[in-house]
Amino acid sequence: MTTDRRRRLPGQRIRRLRAAARRRGFTLIEMMVSLAAGLLISAAAFLMARNASRFFQAESGITSAQYQLVMGMSRLQADLRRASFMTSPNIGADPRLCGSTAGWPAGMLDLAGIHIQQGGSAIRHPGDHGLSVFNGLDPDALIIGGVFGTTEQYAVQAINNAAGGLTVYLQEDGAMWRTRQKIAEGGYGLTDIFRPGRFLRILDQEGRMAYGIITGVNPANPNPSVTLSNAPALPIRATTGTCGCEGFCTGAIASPVVRMLYDLRAIDTNIYPQYAGLYARSGHAETAFHRGPNEAARTELVRVELDQAGNEIPASL
Repeated sequence: MTTDRRRRLPGQRIRRLRAAARRRGFTLIEMMVSLAAGLLISAAAFLMARNASRFFQAESGITSAQYQLVMGMSRLQADLRRASFMTSPNIGADPRLCGSTAGWPAGMLDLAGIHIQQGGSAIRHPGDHGLSVFNGLDPDALIIGGVFGTTEQYAVQAINNAAGGLTVYLQEDGAMWRTRQKIAEGGYGLTDIFRPGRFLRILDQEGRMAYGIITGVNPANPNPSVTLSNAPALPIRATTGTCGCEGFCTGAIASPVVRMLYDLRAIDTNIYPQYAGLYARSGHAETAFHRGPNEAARTELVRVELDQAGNEIPASL
């Protein structure tokens, strides 16, 4: 009995040692290795998530830029279709122009259907095109002249010469009634169509054109009227002898002419604060409206109206 029990002791000890080994905890080295491996895996997962977020944000930005490009080009195509629409293709060489261009402001003298300014974007906004210069680019500017906002031809009822300028009364004809119907449906009104700073083309009974500068509009119903500046003066037949209105100019056609500028620039958020959300920085200060990455060198395709002097009308951007 004693001999058999002693023989079984080594086996029992081995089993007890094995059971104890299975029940023991981690050593400090094993714990440190496990923690380091866990941190490494967590950091890798976080890094992958961050990179994926940046990737999808970049993809979203590219998609948005492509959509905006399509929208901008569609608008540009629509405006190009109206180049020279109810106006002169080149005011300096138009045989239908009545009178002289002497005394005209710069914007009227530059009236043309399409005017391409080579390198115009960089010339107008040199501080916005550092990347363009770096990449060897010299973006142009485009000015389109035509009638925008309406396709109607408004007949003249009478032109009255007053101390504050000429008053052009418009007839209550089909064009006026269609315009009033569009106003009721949310379309452009007379105050939008005949904005101050635009040109008013007067087409006389013989198809000759004269131009004046719009200073105001009275959309009263009936008897709507448009006020023109005294300078430059509208030519009349009694003065020219060959063209221009006779009497009250009844039956002549009036059309509002617009010059629209397209160029590339960074939006000046001091002039256009409503667009501050496009940029991470506005005047070198973080803007609370920004929802994207910092794009200090970002430029936009801008469409803005020009007045009679060739200056931009900020409210039209």
